[in-house]
Amino acid sequence: MKNLVGILLLGLGLSLSYDIVKAHGGELRVETVEGEGTTFFIVIPENK
Repeated sequence: MKNLVGILLLGLGLSLSYDIVKAHGGELRVETVEGEGTTFFIVIPENK
């Protein structure tokens, strides 16, 4: 876990998340509203 914390502190967490989501055929979307905050949307398709 210590190594993971180091990665997240370097700002690589979002990049790794994006790679994982894309590898599963999904989509990672970010929406920011000034003064309100940021929302992250992760969509991964179901296996059929």
